[in-house]
Amino acid sequence: MLSCKEATRLVSEGLDRRLSFWRRMRLRLHVVMCRGCARYARQTAILDRIISDRDGEDLFADASEQISQKTVRQIRSSLHQAATDTNHPDGK
Repeated sequence: MLSCKEATRLVSEGLDRRLSFWRRMRLRLHVVMCRGCARYARQTAILDRIISDRDGEDLFADASEQISQKTVRQIRSSLHQAATDTNHPDGK
């Protein structure tokens, strides 16, 4: 049985590349039994779609049905702040 730490690592790893059949099965079994890891996997998938979308705004509409408006505002604020920090000449 996977630990939660291993499961979250596999969720993240699965965003970058396809997991082997057995790793996927072990992860699915863990997620079925662990409410916290199931929530983490759903939220990670939503955030991955938001981040990888060039426009972003269309996916915020979809995501807002699944996550709270407060969370959507926090994500938008963080993304805006990160873009502002990156564009500042001093890197601040």
